[in-house]
Amino acid sequence: MTHGSRRTRPNPAAPPTGRRAVLGIVVLIIVIAAAAAAWRRDGGRRAFPAFTKTADQNVLLVTIDTLRADALGAYGGRARTPNLDRLAADGVRFTFAHAHAVM
Repeated sequence: MTHGSRRTRPNPAAPPTGRRAVLGIVVLIIVIAAAAAAWRRDGGRRAFPAFTKTADQNVLLVTIDTLRADALGAYGGRARTPNLDRLAADGVRFTFAHAHAVM
């Protein structure tokens, strides 16, 4: 038995080569083009809330770890949170946010 006649298995961690690499790039380009067309068709309005720019605008980001939104008054909860409710009513309130690492 010679070692030269052995078949080697492809390394799954190795980057794709040849047709697979070209197919991956083509799929990526199609996805990006479709997303850009959808965003352009809507004028980008769906991605961002409507703002009226003024000189006195500030940004305040409130993050609270391990708090369910439905516990707050601004989201329909029974808890009395008048300050957070006022901030939510006067500002921009998001119904979904996701962070990979909350720090």
